[in-house]
Amino acid sequence: MLISHKKKFIFIHIFKAGGSSTIELLEEYCTWKYRLTRTLPIRILISILNKIIFKSNHGNRWLYGVAKHASWDEIKRYYSEEVYQNYKKFSIVRNPYTWCISFYDFIKSTKQNPYYLQANSMDILEFLKFYFSKNPETQSSFVCDGSNELMVDRIFKLENLSQNPKEIFEFLEIEQKSFPTVNRSQGSKNVRERLGVEGIQYVNERFKVDFENFSYPMYYNS
Repeated sequence: MLISHKKKFIFIHIFKAGGSSTIELLEEYCTWKYRLTRTLPIRILISILNKIIFKSNHGNRWLYGVAKHASWDEIKRYYSEEVYQNYKKFSIVRNPYTWCISFYDFIKSTKQNPYYLQANSMDILEFLKFYFSKNPETQSSFVCDGSNELMVDRIFKLENLSQNPKEIFEFLEIEQKSFPTVNRSQGSKNVRERLGVEGIQYVNERFKVDFENFSYPMYYNS
């Protein structure tokens, strides 16, 4: 997540949904301490400390107070009701099919990730079933309550921002810039080719709530 007290906004960072690009774009509005931890030497130091002392980084919760991919309720508890209510809150989502594909490709290519070996020993469907049987996240779980009520002020779709990023600058009332591309996963995002019939069916069922909440169309196999 990212918070700017200067501009009074909170960005809820859903993994593999354009979050790293968004943070690079907006970090100049954050505290100098946060910006310092984003510089390469400090990031390397933090990575070493994580490996030596903490074994896993727990989303760097020890450093920022909340995890990198904290949900709306974690952020609200940490920063208080007053801050959460008075700041602009937003997040970015993406098509559940390409979200799953991008997540698998990222894990498979990231040696330091704790699921790296599993991703490289399983095909995409096997890995998605394995990972999400242990980790119940949906994109909705980051920004909605238990009744699926949206708990942020605005949701942007990654697909739209790639073509027209103007709306995010207008929402935050900040100077418009080019939207950077950071941490992009490699590999084809052709949904039918990558997931196949069974994979599409799995994503439809497992992430039905995301299709519904964010108005993404489902593929149906004949």
